[in-house]
Formats: sequence, structure tokens, C-alpha cells
Amino acid sequence: PLPPRTLLSISAKQLSAYGGSIETAAGDLDHYRASGYRTLLLCGNAARARNLQRMLFERDIPAALDLACGEMPGAGEVRVCVGALSAGAESPWRC
Repeated sequence: PLPPRTLLSISAKQLSAYGGSIETAAGDLDHYRASGYRTLLLCGNAARARNLQRMLFERDIPAALDLACGEMPGAGEVRVCVGALSAGAESPWRC
């Protein structure tokens, strides 16, 4: 591995896991969308990403499916990609 060229200090709030509760996640996503947040949801594989997108649409939350994570979401947009993180985070600054 290469050493990092730059280290950044970023203030962020760690989010709790939803434990499989799509209703809780949908409620939070409604808040983030209405507040203009850019929301990126990561799923372990393409099948899970498609299932999550479908479940969000069933709850009237439009979510773009971007399996390759080719673009970051726009303001108020929810984007579902394949990937993984140890925990979610909410950033206090706007892009």
C-alpha cells in the first residue's frame, strides 16, 4: 500500500444502524431529503441494492440506483450503490 498524501480532519456525526428497520430508515431519509442533504446508501451487493431501491420506492422515496457508484448524489437526492462502511456518518457541512 502507498502512504497517504494528505490527511484530513473532518467533523461528522456517526449514525446508528437501522437493524433492518426500513420504516426507521425511510423516516430519516424523508428528513434528509427535505433538508437538502445528499444521501448515499451502500449495500453489500447488487441484489441488495436493487431490493433496497424497490423498498424505498414503495415508501415514496425516489432513489437512484448506481451500482458502480459513478456519481455522488445531488442535493436532496438519495443514491443506492454497492459498497461498504463500518458505520454511517452525517456531515455538518454542505457541498
